[in-house]
Amino acid sequence: MKKYISPFAAILFSFSSITAFAESIFRPYRVGHTELDFSVEYFKASGNFLPDGSKSGLPNGFQFQTVNILTGARYILVEDLAAVLQVGIGNAESNDAIASRKNSSISHVSLGVDYQIFSSDLLNVIGDLSYSYAVEKVSPTTDSAINNAGADEIKGVLSTTFDLGTFAPFISGGVNYRTEGLSTLFLYTVGSNIHFESLVIRVAVNGYISIKDDEKTNQPLSRDTITNRVNGASKRYYSINPSLIDTELYLKYKFNRDLSLKFFGGYPIAGTNAAEGIHVGAGLTWGFGGSDANPIRKKPAVKKPVIVDPADKNFKEDTNDGVNQDYFKPVNPSKDNYIEQLEGSSKNLQNATEPEPEEETIKMRPAVNPALEKDYKIKIKKKKKRE
Repeated sequence: MKKYISPFAAILFSFSSITAFAESIFRPYRVGHTELDFSVEYFKASGNFLPDGSKSGLPNGFQFQTVNILTGARYILVEDLAAVLQVGIGNAESNDAIASRKNSSISHVSLGVDYQIFSSDLLNVIGDLSYSYAVEKVSPTTDSAINNAGADEIKGVLSTTFDLGTFAPFISGGVNYRTEGLSTLFLYTVGSNIHFESLVIRVAVNGYISIKDDEKTNQPLSRDTITNRVNGASKRYYSINPSLIDTELYLKYKFNRDLSLKFFGGYPIAGTNAAEGIHVGAGLTWGFGGSDANPIRKKPAVKKPVIVDPADKNFKEDTNDGVNQDYFKPVNPSKDNYIEQLEGSSKNLQNATEPEPEEETIKMRPAVNPALEKDYKIKIKKKKKRE
């Protein structure tokens, strides 16, 4: 049975292409409610995961780092359905043996919706669908650092959360289709939230795997040449068939239900054709508006028992509830309803209907008078039960 509460479990936040709100496991669904989010994430490359999964450091003197700013708004349109608008600003800086390069620009603009498919006290299933437009594409002749993959993206994510009170394990999976010939990615996350009164701690492992090959799979140098030249040889963006397993530690402090401050960070542990490096960030989420008037959102009110003072002379029980009260009146049937005289005198009948003695007396009672057996018969009428 579907029960509406206020949860959301789209939880892939480590990649700048994912909505800024997606790191929140439980999210408000108050119709008319608006959330504003601002977050900053810093990444510094230390090396690359090679096609065979081994690690390699950046060449001597090469560096690459990014500062991504993510700002967005989320509005609950109707019951269980919210719309999200997000703008990403990418700042990239690279150094090599020849030059230093910088690039600061709007990296992408995305529109999306999230819908609560199923919700109960234990289980929540959420669907997330979004389209991200890359404002700046990657040119083979570019001489600026690349601050995003340069491809439009269509993402669909299905997330499940188990609410166990203090602990809230979650798992999610989805697909990220990318244009410009880049590989299609399968996105995944598994982890758990630990809830306290005002603090949320989360540990998780998340990442992606290429499930549809890059159109340049047989020509890897066509992309590697560009990243080696402008991104300090880092494979953070624009690489051939990347995959990554990343770790995450997340702290969120809630000032109240509508204002929270968050800190997050992680480090990748495995991958192929992807960058290795630490990433840390912080953000602020503020919400306002909306109404709790929707009765579906509220738990049923528990009626308190009414205590009546027995000394109150004005109290009168209200029995006008549509139920026939005659059923509850005590029944005192007369003797005639059970015993019917068939023959004999009234005196013999009276003797025949005297109460039987106690158990001790019954053991000593003589045989029944044969005359009574001949003169009278006792007929017991059964009262029919009311339906």
